[in-house]
Amino acid sequence: MKKSVYAVLFVLMILLGGGAQALAQDAATQRVAQAALVDINSASAEELEVLPGIGAVKARSIVAYREAKPFAAVEDILAVDGIGAATLERIRNQITVD
Repeated sequence: MKKSVYAVLFVLMILLGGGAQALAQDAATQRVAQAALVDINSASAEELEVLPGIGAVKARSIVAYREAKPFAAVEDILAVDGIGAATLERIRNQITVD
């Protein structure tokens, strides 16, 4: 009986410990993702091209637009020719405005 209790406790410790480790890894992943945000007001065209759905032409359009009027909010990128709501949703969590 005593061995069964220890076995159950051991399994619970492994399961709960693994969950804590997974949470810690998720938090670390989020910090890395936040550090890798692309500032659409200062990124080069080449840096913008790494974003999904942003090729050379759209990247140059973003740079040209912000030279005339810097972005005040992420949503302002919708004013750039060729950037629609679907593109914004695809890149929203990867861009920032500082």
